[in-house]
Amino acid sequence: MTTQPPQGPPSYQRPGYGQGMPQLAIPNPEFIVYVLVLLVLGFVTLVADSVVASDWVQVTTFVTIGYFLSRGLTKFGKGTEVS
Repeated sequence: MTTQPPQGPPSYQRPGYGQGMPQLAIPNPEFIVYVLVLLVLGFVTLVADSVVASDWVQVTTFVTIGYFLSRGLTKFGKGTEVS
């Protein structure tokens, strides 16, 4: 007569809970550069006496426009590819 080894508790699987949290997407390099430029501009505005807040707002506006244009051109280029 052989003895059965003791079995552990039954595994519990939660039905209907899906695959869990989705992985976070890595920001694109353009966004990382955009944030770094804004941080550097903000630091320069705080440190330099010759740069005032209105200058920072104006430069930030131009940098933001450039960022949006670059994203738009990237998306436009992806949409017009011929396969």
